[in-house]
Amino acid sequence: MKNNMIKIIKYILVLFVFYYLYKNNHIDIESFIELKSNILLNFFLLFLILLTLLFGALRWFLILRYSKIKIKFIEVFKIIYICGFFNNFMFGNIGGDVLRIYYATNLSKENKVKNGFTILVDRFFGLIGLLSLGLISFLIMLIIAKEYNFLIYSIFGIILTMFFFMACFFFLKKQQKFLKMMKFLNLNKKLFASGVLISIFLFFTVHTTIFFISNFIFEFEIGLNHIFLANFFSSIVGAIPITPGGIGVGEAAFVFVNNNFFNIYLDNLANILIYYRILNFVFALPSLYLFFRYKSN
Repeated sequence: MKNNMIKIIKYILVLFVFYYLYKNNHIDIESFIELKSNILLNFFLLFLILLTLLFGALRWFLILRYSKIKIKFIEVFKIIYICGFFNNFMFGNIGGDVLRIYYATNLSKENKVKNGFTILVDRFFGLIGLLSLGLISFLIMLIIAKEYNFLIYSIFGIILTMFFFMACFFFLKKQQKFLKMMKFLNLNKKLFASGVLISIFLFFTVHTTIFFISNFIFEFEIGLNHIFLANFFSSIVGAIPITPGGIGVGEAAFVFVNNNFFNIYLDNLANILIYYRILNFVFALPSLYLFFRYKSN
C-alpha cells in the first residue's frame, strides 16, 4: 500500500512538472509535427541513438570479459537494447538496470554476484565519463568567455579533487576488502581507462544528438557547449528516481540551466528533450520482440 502511494505521488509530480512547463511556454505540442517533416534527419538521429547503445554495450562487454564472464557482444547488445526500452518507464533514467541485474545474474550459474556487480562498475564508469565531458564543456566556456580568474580557480579545484581521490584510492588499496573486490572483478588501469573513454564517447553522442535536435529540428541556434553543459545537468537530475525515466525533471533541469546560467529564454526549450525521448522510444520498440523471446526461453 505504501509503495503504491509513493508511485502515485511520483506520477502526480510528472503531471505537475509538465503542467508547469506548458503554462510557462517551455512546451509546444503542435511543434511535434516536425517529427514527420524531417525524415532524413530523423534517420540520422536514430543512427546516433544506435551508436549510443553500441558504446553502452561495448563498455559493459569489456567489463564482463575482464571479469572472465564469457558472453558474445551481440548478447550484451540485446540486453542493453531491451533495458533501454524499459528505461523509459522505470523510475530514474537508470531504471532499466533493475532488469539488467536479472539478465546479468542469469548469464551463468556460477558467480551470479560478480555478474550483477559488473553493472555497478559499468554505471561508475558512466558517471566518470559524464562528469569528465561536463567538466571539459565548462572549461571551454570559461576560456571562450575569457573568465581566466574563474578558470584558474576551477583548475586548482580540479587538481585538489584529483589529489583527494588519489589519496582515497591509496588508502583503500591497503584495505583487504577493497583488494578482494578488485581481484574479484579483475579491475585494472587498462579497463578503467577504456571504460571512461567509451563513456565519454557515449555521452558525446547523446549530447550531439540533443544539439542536432535543438539546432536543426527546432532551429534554436544554441551553442554546442551550452547544450553539452545543460544536458549534463539534465542527465544528473534525470537519474534521480522520482519520476519514470526521469521524465519531466530532466526537462525542467534543462530549461532551468538554460534560463538561469546561460540567459537563454527561448520558448519551448523542453521540446528538445521530449523530442529526444520520442525518438528513443520509437527506436527501442523493436526490443520488445527480444524481450518476449528472452522471457519464453
